[in-house]
Amino acid sequence: MSASVDISKKCHGSCNCLWNNIGSIKANTDLVKGVTGYGYVTHSIHSGSRIKGLSYGGRSLEIEDGKRTTFSTKYHNLEKVTTYYYTKNGSNSDHIKIPLILRVYEGNAYHLYLNKGGDHTKWEKDNYSGPYTTPVRNNTTGYFTKKLKNLTCTLHHLHRVDILRGESGDPYYCQICDYAKITVKLESTVNGIYTRFDHTPTDNGEYYVTYGSNLVKYKGSTESKFKLLSVKKEVKFSGKSTWYENVGESGGKHDRWRKLDSTETSGFSSHGGDLKTKLDYLNCTLNNAVRIKLGRDSGCHDFRDTKHNNRISTRHDATISRQPFLSAYEYTNSKSGGGPFSVAEVLLQGTRQTFSDNAKFFENVKKLSSYASFCDTTKPFLICVEYSDNIKKWYQRQHEGQQNTWVESGDLSGKIVRIFGQVKTPLKISPCSSSSPPPAGIQIDIEKQPNDGTLDGTYVSSGSGTLSILMTKDYISPQKDFFKISHRPATDNETFVLNKQLQRGDSIGLGDRRNVKDVQVYFWQGEPDKPILLGINQGGNLKYYSKDFGTDRLTYMLDDQNCQRNNAIPFEIKNPTDPSNLSKLYKDDKAPTSIKDHKKITESIPPIISMGEYTAKEYTIKGDARISRVTFDGTYTNIGATKDTVTKVVVYYWKDERTVPLLVGFVKSDKSGSIFFENLGENPPYTRWKHIDGNESKDYYDKEVGRVPQPPLTDKLDQVSCRVHHTLKIDISKTDNEKNGYCHDRCSPKKRIKVINTNVSISGYTGYDHTSAIKAQKTFIVTAITKNDQKQDVSNDIVFPLREVSKITVYFQNCNGLPVAIKIEYELGKSVTWLKNEGKQRWVSFNPSDNELQNCQETQGSPSIKDQSTTSGDDSNESDEDQTSDTETRNYDELLVSFVSGLREVLRRAGEATATLIATSLPKPPQTPDTAISEPIEQKTDLKSNTTPRPAAPGSAEPIVGPGAAITTAGVLTGLGISSGTLAGAGSLTGLGWWAFKRSKGDPWVRQI
Repeated sequence: MSASVDISKKCHGSCNCLWNNIGSIKANTDLVKGVTGYGYVTHSIHSGSRIKGLSYGGRSLEIEDGKRTTFSTKYHNLEKVTTYYYTKNGSNSDHIKIPLILRVYEGNAYHLYLNKGGDHTKWEKDNYSGPYTTPVRNNTTGYFTKKLKNLTCTLHHLHRVDILRGESGDPYYCQICDYAKITVKLESTVNGIYTRFDHTPTDNGEYYVTYGSNLVKYKGSTESKFKLLSVKKEVKFSGKSTWYENVGESGGKHDRWRKLDSTETSGFSSHGGDLKTKLDYLNCTLNNAVRIKLGRDSGCHDFRDTKHNNRISTRHDATISRQPFLSAYEYTNSKSGGGPFSVAEVLLQGTRQTFSDNAKFFENVKKLSSYASFCDTTKPFLICVEYSDNIKKWYQRQHEGQQNTWVESGDLSGKIVRIFGQVKTPLKISPCSSSSPPPAGIQIDIEKQPNDGTLDGTYVSSGSGTLSILMTKDYISPQKDFFKISHRPATDNETFVLNKQLQRGDSIGLGDRRNVKDVQVYFWQGEPDKPILLGINQGGNLKYYSKDFGTDRLTYMLDDQNCQRNNAIPFEIKNPTDPSNLSKLYKDDKAPTSIKDHKKITESIPPIISMGEYTAKEYTIKGDARISRVTFDGTYTNIGATKDTVTKVVVYYWKDERTVPLLVGFVKSDKSGSIFFENLGENPPYTRWKHIDGNESKDYYDKEVGRVPQPPLTDKLDQVSCRVHHTLKIDISKTDNEKNGYCHDRCSPKKRIKVINTNVSISGYTGYDHTSAIKAQKTFIVTAITKNDQKQDVSNDIVFPLREVSKITVYFQNCNGLPVAIKIEYELGKSVTWLKNEGKQRWVSFNPSDNELQNCQETQGSPSIKDQSTTSGDDSNESDEDQTSDTETRNYDELLVSFVSGLREVLRRAGEATATLIATSLPKPPQTPDTAISEPIEQKTDLKSNTTPRPAAPGSAEPIVGPGAAITTAGVLTGLGISSGTLAGAGSLTGLGWWAFKRSKGDPWVRQI
């Protein structure tokens, strides 16, 4: 009788595996004497059997000595197999993560084989070992210890460059071999902001890059898979450098990096400006640290990346003081409620500012404000830093050659005007000049705007003499789709007379306006130089003016004028063809005619092309248009305006949930491609989206026709659906050594599914629980079951998708690693489904208590005496189930019988323990003189309810459970790892568990009524 051994298993006492005919193989697990940190597992024959096949996780082991062969071919009658392993770095009580050396015994001789790495199935013979160097029993030899350590260093990647070490000091070494020395040196700084540490290997060889204990992985711009990052100590330095950037998608482990192309790094040499620009971007992305340009609409850094939204919001407050005219620039987090940020550097006209308290940067900042003359905002004289704990620090700018130095002062909030009077001359600040307005009123130039990245500006109107007119720029929508420029004269009075004649020949209405506080001119970002609406703040009321009469609703008029003047319309993702949805954008439920009629959106029929689990709706815009903003169910999204004209919009959905969009694609009219956005998957109404870089989305469709979806599109939809709907495919090949979990390649920073050993022990079988790795999301949706990316054929009575799944357990036969059964558990209170393996990737549902299993056992015989020699698993290099023969298919039935037998034993023990616990814990029933009990009353407990037994009806002899005494069967079974369900004796086990407007110069602007 021959058997197969899985060297990844730590069997204890006996290898209780069906294929070994229980009891035929003994197992011994212990530590190696004479060296610290190593253990071994020895499988040896018993009762006349022989070990023929060796595998790792069900995959046959191969010998690579010039030519490739399997162990079962070279060794037919092994008597002993010992697996040596390192006890740290991932191995647990039942599993060997990385086997190092195999010692096999056959024909009175021991042979040593060394792991070549990879998937641990390729081995080479150690031809230098002999009787005096091969270990005996649980001891070691000097030669063998050296081999163990060398392989440990290699296979566990222990020769490392640890980039977490950021201090100069003593060198560090490999803790196993005391070799691979690394020195750390503080080399230099970049612009006094960023620190560079050099880690230099002093010994030759390969070193793996780590961040602490986490191995660093990287991929290039065109690669889909991450791979380990390593460096080699070269005899001669080539003079070339390779750069990698932290992608920040690993939950704080900093172990995912991107290799930069040479075109991206050509300006990095000698710590040039390109390097600092890249570091600024990464510092903002990873550390929430920004750079602020005083007196400018700063932005968080100079580097522009479509994947990164501006972290800083800038506002110009023009109301600090009217005489003298003082204003302030305020810098806050761009996201409402986004919390504090850090300021890495403060710049004034390109020069970094220094502070007297040696503050190199500011942390936990809520707001930073700079105070200046309205007419000279790039020369601020005060800074106020407000922290998240509401503490404020004030800094005053120095002069006399120290204009870039700021000294911390006390509370200056009530002294701003006085300080300005003191410093305006030494700091050469230009104050605003004030003069009387002309009697005919002020003429406004509605096309004037602040420039040079500022939010403020001044100009002199030709019809207003020498009087300065002050401008302030404000964004009026969350996504900055629209902005306004406010105009007011630099006069001592709060109000002024507005001349009906505008600069450049336009006019407003029929007469001059008195008691005006300011004039507001509205623009769209898609055409930022073309005014579309006027607002006049007169007598405390804001009145709007455009070219046509209509409503006085600001949103209505902005959209109406934007459509007529800029050919731009809003797009409603949720059924854009429904007029009622379009009307939600306006308070009076009435959409502009220019949009609903002249730019009507209709649903078109897309080509019938399969996208697997996904579908799409295609919408055509009459006459083409640009998109001014995007809403979902009437609520703003953060999808910005499109400067390109769009002919169609495509919205992508998961086929089983067609009300929640995953992707939105805007098809350009010039046929140059599409602009894509992905749903970030927060709660309804799904307002947060992210632009997909064109380098990625260009591969979504074929290049010839541009209408055939390609795998990258499906991959992206998989990722977004996982985030939004929690959908995924369960891969039953995954085991507990999947340290980082799994779901989809693109998903980050955390994979959705974790795999751990189940806590239900069934003799001869190992179970792995696939559960949610995201604490706040306990359930998920299963769209398919796969094995090594091969979709499994599941019986038709199981209807996918499986919703509200809480756990899936896959049971494997211990020694050959074949999956036998799958248990699917749903959220609390729902049923449990069992699947059995019928071979050839076919799975069918079953009830572990069905009589057919008993009949199967009676027909085929007891699994404990059945000869399994035909299925050792090592006679072929193919291990996938599509190679399964009819004989092997029958063996799946035998495996199932054995599995169910073990499962019933678990339930039997659980039932006995429960009965004993209940009997000893419940109080005795009360006795009354006129009540007699002729026979015991059976207490039935519904395990589905997870509640305590209910008291009996009045007059019943059933015991009444008092407070603190209730003990449920479900509770006991849960403690044994069995989920809620129905248990009737040893019976049923199923409960286990998304017109262009042509205006002639001089036409009047008319107030909207």
